[in-house]
Amino acid sequence: MLVVYGERALSASLDPAAGLQRFAKAMLPEGCQDDAAFAPSFAALAHRAVVIWPEAGAGGVERAHRHAAMIAGCGVAAVGVANPAPVLTRPLLPDMPKFALSACAEVALRRAKAVAWPSHAGQGPRALAPWPERVDPLTLFGEVCSLLSSQLAEPPAAVETMALWCLHAWCMRGQTALFDMSPRLVLQGVDARADHARTLRLVAWLTPSPLILSRAIASQVLPIIAAERPTLLIDDITGGTLYRRDMRTLMTAGAYRDGMFLTARTRRNECSRSSCFAPAAVATTSVLPEDLRLRSVVVRMAPAPAGQARPSIGLIDPSPHVFTLRARMQAAALALGEKMRDAAGAANTNESWHPLLTLARNIGEGVGRRAAEAAALFTAAAPPPASNLALLRDIRDLCTVDERVRIGSSDMLAKLTADPERPWATAFRGKPLNSRTLAERLASFGIRPGVVRKPDGAVARGYRGEALIDAFSRYLTDVIPAEENADALQATPM
Repeated sequence: MLVVYGERALSASLDPAAGLQRFAKAMLPEGCQDDAAFAPSFAALAHRAVVIWPEAGAGGVERAHRHAAMIAGCGVAAVGVANPAPVLTRPLLPDMPKFALSACAEVALRRAKAVAWPSHAGQGPRALAPWPERVDPLTLFGEVCSLLSSQLAEPPAAVETMALWCLHAWCMRGQTALFDMSPRLVLQGVDARADHARTLRLVAWLTPSPLILSRAIASQVLPIIAAERPTLLIDDITGGTLYRRDMRTLMTAGAYRDGMFLTARTRRNECSRSSCFAPAAVATTSVLPEDLRLRSVVVRMAPAPAGQARPSIGLIDPSPHVFTLRARMQAAALALGEKMRDAAGAANTNESWHPLLTLARNIGEGVGRRAAEAAALFTAAAPPPASNLALLRDIRDLCTVDERVRIGSSDMLAKLTADPERPWATAFRGKPLNSRTLAERLASFGIRPGVVRKPDGAVARGYRGEALIDAFSRYLTDVIPAEENADALQATPM
């Protein structure tokens, strides 16, 4: 439904050249100030998605926002204001680009649906009026962090990371592509009693068009992505979702704007391709596939400390303060989008953290510094025990390696199996790691044994230092040393 002001605007909106045929039309008088007289008629708009086309000037925009707030309380599905919008007049302006009016109305409609609170438990969607004023991103960021801190027993680094990710989800809905990648937010519970599932519901409060899924297949999710552009929030109960290859593919490929699935050809999709791009978060206790982990921001979460009371909240029906935050986050994302388009971004070596770090720097210097510290903390990952990556890390930690050194296989095995805290003495059915298995595992990194001359002049089969150093630089950039693992896990929110 398109609401316009005055006969001239209504006539212009009905012109086929305006491209607004898909919208039903309603009219309010020009310059109307008697809101009480028209308030009863707004009830006829219930269950519709409404776009208000303001009159020219600041007064017209202020009036449209005032009426949007009134309409939002009348049971409509969504309400938005086309701003900035060309003046609706007939004849249409000759220099106006083709489809400019319809594009403006569609953008307002998408924003209205994004900020609306979706239907839950048999309740219909709840429209939220767009925020009429500019929002200070730094102040808003502090309020979002305060809300999350009041509901979760997590350290500040984890809370600020979640808040940044929620703001990034709003920024990803802009007309201009600010980032080519949307990192996956992984709330990884180290135990089933952790707050990862609860946190996922809190993230739904603060993200556009949230869609919580517990079990799905990609063919069901793709049409929803095309129609609603949701923020996917996956509650991976018992690992049922990440276990499916199609959903793992959707989560991984959907991190990029060009992520595509080939689908059946239909009347609505004659090209038989469907985009799988969407911001996504997942709450899980499962070990992440490596390709998904490399495209994710991983926050490890543990159960809340004993005796630490948390407020009882209605996750499905949040407070009015949450609805206000949603509208303000959308307004802040629009302002940040304009700022980031004009500013040159700094290079980030960690691709998955690039959007959050760029966003943090544009919010404030202190936020950017803390976000960089959080990135360093959360990306310092400990590889799974007895994995090939853990083996390469232990070789780096235990063996003195430089480009000129030559290490015999027997010497390397002696150091690996001598440490009782490493798994290599008993990792293979109670037997120690041998030279053949060592060679097979290192081959996955492009490291192959050969005949080497050791420092004492003896000739043996072993490994060249330059090959090891090259593998260290390629595969261990985000892996912490084993001796720091325990300290890092204590510092990292688990």
